[in-house]
Amino acid sequence: MAALVGVLVMLIVYSQLYPVLEPLINTLIGNSDPATATIISLIPFFIAVAILLSVLYYIVPSRR
Repeated sequence: MAALVGVLVMLIVYSQLYPVLEPLINTLIGNSDPATATIISLIPFFIAVAILLSVLYYIVPSRR
């Protein structure tokens, strides 16, 4: 149960940090080559996938 609260806190923190990350990412994209810009633009996606995977990890029952 504590882990799900941690995931909720992580979602809240991410939602508060995204408005700060978006201009930074846009600035970095404008100052880099296309390959680096693609990788940088995927940072929010990777964070969202990490949050989703952590939620799935706690939803799926495990044998202990």
